Amino acid sequence: MGQYVFVEEQFSNSAVVKGTTAFAEKGNAPLRDTGIYLPPNHSFGSGTVNVVLWLHGYYVQNARDLMHPDSDQMDMKLRESVLRSQKGAILVAPWLGLKSSQESGSLNLASLNQGDGCQIYLEQVLDGIVRFQKTLSSQAASSLQLGNLVIAGHSAGGALMRTAAQHLGKFKENLKECWGFDCFYDELYASWARENPQPDKVFYVGNGSGGGGLHAFKLMKEVYGTPKQPVQSGKRLPNTYLAPAVDKVYTANDDVAFQSLADVTDWNPAGPNVYTDVRKATDPLLDGNDHSRYWKQLFPKLTGHFQVVRDLLGPRLKQSRWL
Repeated sequence: MGQYVFVEEQFSNSAVVKGTTAFAEKGNAPLRDTGIYLPPNHSFGSGTVNVVLWLHGYYVQNARDLMHPDSDQMDMKLRESVLRSQKGAILVAPWLGLKSSQESGSLNLASLNQGDGCQIYLEQVLDGIVRFQKTLSSQAASSLQLGNLVIAGHSAGGALMRTAAQHLGKFKENLKECWGFDCFYDELYASWARENPQPDKVFYVGNGSGGGGLHAFKLMKEVYGTPKQPVQSGKRLPNTYLAPAVDKVYTANDDVAFQSLADVTDWNPAGPNVYTDVRKATDPLLDGNDHSRYWKQLFPKLTGHFQVVRDLLGPRLKQSRWL
């Protein structure tokens, strides 16, 4: 099997982002074409690196489209979010195929979904980064170990995130967090959270959630319960946090966003704010089984499907206790 060979992208049609962007494609990428971003404060001499593994959803044309898509509406500003967070983690973004609808195209992990496939992929990417860094700095480390790992998924990438977490092999203990951005197209997140108790699992609901809001509605009830039957602290989904994304200020503040039902009613840590107002208006509709009433009230307040990432990835990185 070949090696990953990353080539720095120095010129493109997109605005320049400080740091280093590189791609391994086609013959230079034995498993999946991959883009990487090393922020300016990344330490080339360190032998250990934290990694954010980004798993995309529909409409991504190729690896470069992940970093700087032609469509402004679909540009999630991944590199800019890493840069603003001031964290030194490396962004690793494999291209998983182009899918434009349920009936057309293909989106999958391929060999990353077999055995210890995700471990093997990360090992090969880190090996490629070692050699790439040597081309940039004579002081670069001669080997790289994986430090803390975050797997993040947007849209259909959320289901792929769940799967990737099962194929980490010896890197399972490195997985510290899983982040899902508007990725609710089935009802498997609650059972998956119970089966994977250790990592912090953080989710944001945007206006692209599937099932007419049914899946988001059910997960809200799993995480928080309802005003009449709140989930008791000892019975909550382990290390699982969920927020409807309604703005980029209060939703981005963990102390505000992840309030229990009782906290939303009785405690406003930031004073009156749009997030708490939305929760107060919609949480009572979690009682009962009619998700359509809840979704009708919540949907007009929700952030757009791609805007969720633009607004919240940076704050999520900054507030991470592992990066």
